[in-house]
Amino acid sequence: MKFLKIGLIVLLIFIALLVAGGWIFFSTFDANRYVPQLTQAVRVATGRDLAIGNARLSFSFTDGVLLQLEKVALSDDPRFSDAYFAKAARVVLSLDLGAFLREKSLVISNASVLDPEVMLIRAKDGRVNAAAIGGGPSSGPSTVSVEARGREVAAKAALPLFVIKKFQVRGARIRYMDRSFEPAINISLEKGSFDVKDFSLVAPFTFDLSAALLAGEPNLLIAGRAAVDAVTSSVNVRDVTISLALDNVSAALLADALPMLKPVAVKQMRGKAAVELRKARFGARGIEELDAGLTVDMRDTVLTGINLLAVGLNSISLFPDLLNIVMPDLPEGTQADIRRGITAVDHLGIVGSVMGGSVTVQKMELDARDLSVSAQGGFGFQLQSMAPGDLDLKAAFFIAPKLTDVLVGKVPEFSGLKQEDGRVYIPFTLSGPMLKPKVLPDLDYLAKRLLIGQGGREIQRVLKDPAVGKAVGELFNSIFKGK
Repeated sequence: MKFLKIGLIVLLIFIALLVAGGWIFFSTFDANRYVPQLTQAVRVATGRDLAIGNARLSFSFTDGVLLQLEKVALSDDPRFSDAYFAKAARVVLSLDLGAFLREKSLVISNASVLDPEVMLIRAKDGRVNAAAIGGGPSSGPSTVSVEARGREVAAKAALPLFVIKKFQVRGARIRYMDRSFEPAINISLEKGSFDVKDFSLVAPFTFDLSAALLAGEPNLLIAGRAAVDAVTSSVNVRDVTISLALDNVSAALLADALPMLKPVAVKQMRGKAAVELRKARFGARGIEELDAGLTVDMRDTVLTGINLLAVGLNSISLFPDLLNIVMPDLPEGTQADIRRGITAVDHLGIVGSVMGGSVTVQKMELDARDLSVSAQGGFGFQLQSMAPGDLDLKAAFFIAPKLTDVLVGKVPEFSGLKQEDGRVYIPFTLSGPMLKPKVLPDLDYLAKRLLIGQGGREIQRVLKDPAVGKAVGELFNSIFKGK
């Protein structure tokens, strides 16, 4: 028993010495001595300069070995800006020392980033500063496994393979500037939270993101799977869901973010937009692959700077002064909207899809107080640069029955455009540049239908028999049906 007691005392003393020695080591260890080695490794791996204000190594029984980096900043490509690409107030890494000693791999049990800022810039030629990290452009899909490519990057940068079990970002701000538009687009994500599980260069991982997009509080949710291919500087994502609540979107922030839409602006909106990103690849040349579905359900929206009824009536070249002709007899509320240049949209629904560089609009329906519009078609864009192409939509413009009576009363020829439901129907197309499309009514259809209305009216006047006019109208309908 005496020897056992002595042995236990010696063991306790030994453990105490280890703890004391470890505490002295971690409290006196100067991690800043290794900052140059770290920055050099980052330079080799990314081609960017890394600045660290202070580095500190510590130990706790709950978190293990902790590496804390303060005032971290990664430079931008000088071709885009002379400022930072990303920076953070503090980065904390919790190292799994046991895994490092056993497997010679860097396993970070927890990584947290506080108050980071990222500046994404797209140049006029479509190049993106984030895609340029890591050197040469992406060569597209490779037959080499993700794990092999990850090991290649680790060897090139003289870094061990690493896995981050839990990766958290809080208080993130992401700014996006797109100089391919004139004036440039400026969009900010604020109050971002980003969570990743089992991040590595050799296997897919899951992620969740929430942020405030053009709003004061978080309204954007993104979740899905991704995999990094560091050799080709590309990221592959799958099964990503994106949901944007429109209720809190600020009209002022939206106008500042998309200045090319002025003077048209959104005063208020309600509803949501959702994207199902089935598959995408982002590389050094921008977006290289894209397969997604899109739905928009917007309601109680007020557009300023445009009145769609006025636009529709003014687009009918057969009656160049039509709006001024009918204006005095329109309801007071409609006249007020036209004078103020606003459109109150009760509901806007869009169902579409994106495949490669082509957007297909399966269905678009807009319902407003005085009119409704439906459309289908699509438009193209340059996949890598996201530069918009030409719009090609076949659409229908319906005028509410109460306004149809006014139109027919002032311009009797419009009786030929009146449908059985009491609405005036005008088919048209939207074509040309997406931001400034041409609105072209189907003049062939309008001429035929107006002729029907005119013919029936003239026959009624000559024969003074409404029944004859109705019969003539039915005759014209049968003649021009399908033409």
